[in-house]
Amino acid sequence: MPLCIVDLDDTLAWTTRDLRGSWDRIPLLTLVPGARAFLTCRKYELVLVSAGRNDVQRRKIAVLGIGAYFRKIIIVASPAEKSEAIRRVAKDLRYAPREIAVIGDRVEYEIRAGNRLGCYTIRVRLGGSSLPRREPQPSDERPDHTVRDFREVGQLLSKIFTT
Repeated sequence: MPLCIVDLDDTLAWTTRDLRGSWDRIPLLTLVPGARAFLTCRKYELVLVSAGRNDVQRRKIAVLGIGAYFRKIIIVASPAEKSEAIRRVAKDLRYAPREIAVIGDRVEYEIRAGNRLGCYTIRVRLGGSSLPRREPQPSDERPDHTVRDFREVGQLLSKIFTT
């Protein structure tokens, strides 16, 4: 069973759109299209790697009702720590790089980390995000694939891991 290492904010959930900068709006947080179907398909082992305050990220996960779908949930204090967390997960779970897809919205964090490990990388680019997102600069920031939501992720992973 392939491993998917997935980001939370603006990847699985509409964080920027729904929260509008206020943690008071966490109860209004929603999953992006296709995310629940992806999480429940049971075709992949899932690990969530997210950055931020532990209590806030755990609250988001609880509101979304997604915690039980993940073998592991790793919350790091800053996005810069995601690279080491992703590397450690791949090593600890003993997956070969081409058995792993790293899925996230930030090229400088999730995508770069996955590329440096030799994993498949999928960038989720949600429409309507007000946060500036860097475009890939160095070659290690270029994702293998870019999608608009998790409906496309599921279709893409079926192709990647069956070839």
